Amino acid sequence: MPVYLSGGGANSDISMQHLWVVTTSETRAQVSLVSVHTTRLTLIESFKATDTEIVTVETVPAISTTDQNEAFVEDTVWMSTEKRE
Repeated sequence: MPVYLSGGGANSDISMQHLWVVTTSETRAQVSLVSVHTTRLTLIESFKATDTEIVTVETVPAISTTDQNEAFVEDTVWMSTEKRE
């Protein structure tokens, strides 16, 4: 699932498009962000998302690029779990 994330600082390349990889089981879900902009796939970040199974993942595009009062000024990723957590 490709998603753009906002930059975290002057030295950050996180604003580039990345591949989100979700690994899940009944008791744990792990999310990894992988850069596809190099000759080799590069792991950017990996974190535990929840203690239950993630059943769906969807990217939600931003609805505004200039108005900070809008609900989604950046692309977001929504995940749903088996236990609705």
